[in-house]
Amino acid sequence: MRKYLYILISWLLALPLAAQSDSLKASLLTCAPGTKSYELYGHTALRIQNTKTGDDWVFNYGIFSFQDVGRFTWEFTLGKADYILGVVSFPDFSAEYTERQRPVTEQTLNISAQQTAELFQNLALNAQPENRSYRYNFLRDNCTSRAIDMIGKVAPFALPADKQPPITYREIIHSYTQDSPWLEFGQDLILGCEVDTLLSQHARMMFPILAKEMLTHTTTKDSLGNSIPLLKDEKIVVDVAQAKASTTPFTPLMVALLLLCSTVALSWTELRTGRVFRLFDNTLMLVQGLAGLVVFVLFFFSAQPAVGSNWLIGVLNPLPLVWLPIKIMRERRGLQDYYLPLYGTLAAVFTLVVAGLQLQTIPTAMLLLALCLLMRGLISIIRWRCRPLLAGTSSDK
Repeated sequence: MRKYLYILISWLLALPLAAQSDSLKASLLTCAPGTKSYELYGHTALRIQNTKTGDDWVFNYGIFSFQDVGRFTWEFTLGKADYILGVVSFPDFSAEYTERQRPVTEQTLNISAQQTAELFQNLALNAQPENRSYRYNFLRDNCTSRAIDMIGKVAPFALPADKQPPITYREIIHSYTQDSPWLEFGQDLILGCEVDTLLSQHARMMFPILAKEMLTHTTTKDSLGNSIPLLKDEKIVVDVAQAKASTTPFTPLMVALLLLCSTVALSWTELRTGRVFRLFDNTLMLVQGLAGLVVFVLFFFSAQPAVGSNWLIGVLNPLPLVWLPIKIMRERRGLQDYYLPLYGTLAAVFTLVVAGLQLQTIPTAMLLLALCLLMRGLISIIRWRCRPLLAGTSSDK
């Protein structure tokens, strides 16, 4: 099949535009969000039909390989994952999205036969093995932006007057992840202040559903220079009930609230009895350090957008993992450790200040975790200052 496609594409490139123009029809396909993490934002592709031959092709800029999952995940984390332009028949494309329970909307382009043929030839050229690969960027260069850019090359268009209220990348992302609280929480931890800036109208077209809505009111020019609608018509070509993601009441906010309640209870017990819950503190440091390791790698080594502007690097970094063995050894020798009284407290205050000054949107669950750190740090200071009074007390080492 792949060999056949390459032969067909090469044949198309050899044809003069005039020979292809009269029988071609171009449209934009917008796929509804799915249930998997990489499907939540929807998808965009371009469809070219030949009404004479019956050929019906979909050009899809969202193809990636999962043959080596570990390698792909690592490259995607570092912002070095390459996507490709794939070409499939529309019946195969339709069957795939029917199976995934993802409705597909088709918007037919209102462009001339010459422009349609030129778009087809540009896509065919881009689909050649030496041209089809590109460095994927979630916020700036993705399947939707590529498809929109290909349309703009043959039919420059003007977006409608922007009447939408100001919105940020993070707010748009949240609108798609509201039913996936753990994914949303993870993204909020790694995406920095860059995604809290207000978006231009053109930048919002990086998202498939928003691009579809904006194109509805977009205009282009005909051969006489008159302004005409970019779209001829719109219809649903894959009409299925959209799959819904399973939800869980066990959200990051619930876990953070339980942790905060546990922190309050244990801290109060320490003050009342003098018992030291070191295992709890060590577990808190371990969780902080593991999350910090991910943020640290992304902050310093990834080319992914927005991860290098993350203020949470001040509290989420590998330092707790480095210091944890030192803390355990010091406490076994009966020595006072300084992590929670000093860095733990300062890191928590830093997080609260970043949120208070609105330097970056901090998820509520993270603020509660910062309060846990702050409380344990203050309790450690109290225990440190009152050590003579607590001599002989017990510990859960």
